[in-house]
Amino acid sequence: MDSSTNSKEAIEALKSNYRREIEAAASYQNLADREKDPQRKAILDKLAKTELDHAEKWAAKLKSMGVNELPVVKETVWRKLQRNSSNLATNLERMELEEHRNIAAYENQKKFNDQEWTELLDEIEADERKHASSVRALMTGSGSDPQRTLDLLWSRERWHKRGGTGWVGDAVYGVNDGLGAVFGIISGVAGFSSSSQFILISGLAGMISSALSMGAGAYLAAKSNREITEAEIHHETEEIKADPDHEREELELLYQLKGFTEEEAKMVAERITQNPDLYLKTMLQ
Repeated sequence: MDSSTNSKEAIEALKSNYRREIEAAASYQNLADREKDPQRKAILDKLAKTELDHAEKWAAKLKSMGVNELPVVKETVWRKLQRNSSNLATNLERMELEEHRNIAAYENQKKFNDQEWTELLDEIEADERKHASSVRALMTGSGSDPQRTLDLLWSRERWHKRGGTGWVGDAVYGVNDGLGAVFGIISGVAGFSSSSQFILISGLAGMISSALSMGAGAYLAAKSNREITEAEIHHETEEIKADPDHEREELELLYQLKGFTEEEAKMVAERITQNPDLYLKTMLQ
């Protein structure tokens, strides 16, 4: 941050942070003002206050860099829509998404290698993660079903987005591929020569080569599947260590989808998380 270019880029990033937090505070306050349940209203009021505190910290950082005039925060299109929307679940989903976008933006700003800034980023990022969890908790009682909430959680974890057709589809594809290849070889040789010996030899050669090819393919597929499984175990283990609240929430939602009530799901999740090995196996399944 010694050069003028980096300094300008840093100042613009800080201004963006200030706008982001002011906008988030206004959004939470808007939801709080419309919330009728006292407990939920108190949570939203607290979230709005925390976002304002973040904005004040960014304002102080700007001042320390010689910027005394704070940027003007204009109402965005999203805020206008939120103000006029009565769908609380949708508004909360949007806020949960914004929290994750803020975390990503703050993580990217650690490139400036400013220790004071980095410490501030770590502090605010931790708050943003708590905010995202609080918003998801509010979503439970606002018309957002467990499956929708779980989909939102998994959308943050890209490695969950893997799918496949299974071994039956692979087997059918392999058989068709092998038959097609051998038929093509025999047809080609038959068109070139009427010798039954040549046709027979070419067919046998095609079968052997196809068998070797499919065998190698099956080995590589099994090896890849094993490596993917090991990678999933590693990912899930790291996620449980890094963000246990997030993973526990996933577990609770999964049991709600199986037919348990919210309280029953929490009780089951509590028992499972007390056993690390069982916790990991359950999440992997």
